[in-house]
Amino acid sequence: MSLLLTNAILSGDLKGTERMVFPIPRELSIYSAALLQAGIKHIRYDTLPVKNDVFREYLFTQRFERICIHIPEGCIEKTINLIGYIKQTEELKNTSIICLGPGVNRCENALFDAGVSIILHDGNEYSLVHLINTLQTPFNPFLDEVKGITFRNILGNIVKQPDGAYVPRTFAPDYSGISLDRYLKKSKTYTIPLNNKPGEIYTGPEEARIEKQYVELTYGLDCWVYMADPFPYLQKLPFLPQTQSVFLEKIMVDVSQKPDMGVMMQAGCKKMQLLVSPESFIEWMNSGYPELQNNLAMQYGTELTWNIYIKKNQAIDYKMMKSLYDWFIARPQVKVIFSVHSHIVNEILGSSDEKLLKKYLKLQQKTKHMSAYVHAKQQVNAHVGKWKNLNPAYHLARIRATVESFNIP
Repeated sequence: MSLLLTNAILSGDLKGTERMVFPIPRELSIYSAALLQAGIKHIRYDTLPVKNDVFREYLFTQRFERICIHIPEGCIEKTINLIGYIKQTEELKNTSIICLGPGVNRCENALFDAGVSIILHDGNEYSLVHLINTLQTPFNPFLDEVKGITFRNILGNIVKQPDGAYVPRTFAPDYSGISLDRYLKKSKTYTIPLNNKPGEIYTGPEEARIEKQYVELTYGLDCWVYMADPFPYLQKLPFLPQTQSVFLEKIMVDVSQKPDMGVMMQAGCKKMQLLVSPESFIEWMNSGYPELQNNLAMQYGTELTWNIYIKKNQAIDYKMMKSLYDWFIARPQVKVIFSVHSHIVNEILGSSDEKLLKKYLKLQQKTKHMSAYVHAKQQVNAHVGKWKNLNPAYHLARIRATVESFNIP
């Protein structure tokens, strides 16, 4: 039985995408590795640089009997269009379609109406392996035994099975055949998210350790671990085996709830990025939270960087940001970068709106100017003493700060 594992991004139709930094197809590669480990033959197709018409032609010529489509958050629109093409084409209408990924949440009815056969709602890669093995067993399509799936029975009623049991992952994502240069052209940074959300692949400390070691050794990338909610790991930290604590070397943490990161710094974290919105950071400046984290980083020898992320439709006016600029400029030793929130990228990938892409690229350029402006001003303040005017680096930093300030929104 011919099986295709693919995603639903299809960015080739959008102009200007060559200037974007795309998320690595990590989930797709983990599902592919799980199928390979189970001995299930399949073809993996990464649609990131592909145009919609090109992919449709590929499906028409190959005629797969079953297609598994991974849907990222916000990409349901393109998925529905793709499924509609498959089901409305006479030669492809009998193709069995399975959907999985975080994008299926709250879209079950729309997917079934479009012609989807089964939805994997728990994101467990072992549930997908069990499902494919069950479907490939002759005369044994008993879906009631498969966990983590949603389907319509013969009466047309939606049946939702309980989530599958957690099985620790002992393998790393399979990136063979995928050109990582396309995703890492602007950076060699690889991010591993620790999560346990519905529809997503579970990744804990042990899985992160295996993946981190494999990716660093095989591809030579700079691996970071991202925590959307650090509190569960702060509680488990004293009980983690020494073999698992290696995932703490380089971490990105969302600090919207103001966690005390000194525990992780003390545990051996070498580099740390703290992600926060501009509004929250401005609110915290008087409470002392940023100063506390900076002091802890100096105490434990951690290289700390504040990552100020801009959300969708956020007003970036100089008056609002001035207090933020002044705080960092007055502290030349504190590192800061400005970035665009990752959720905006998913929305762009799932849409065909050229205006949305242009807005994102403009916002991305603004954040670069903001970072360059603050860095240059910090360099100016870093030069002290009456002889600084004789230092060429001092004047170069002043010129850079002046030029970049013209581009500040």
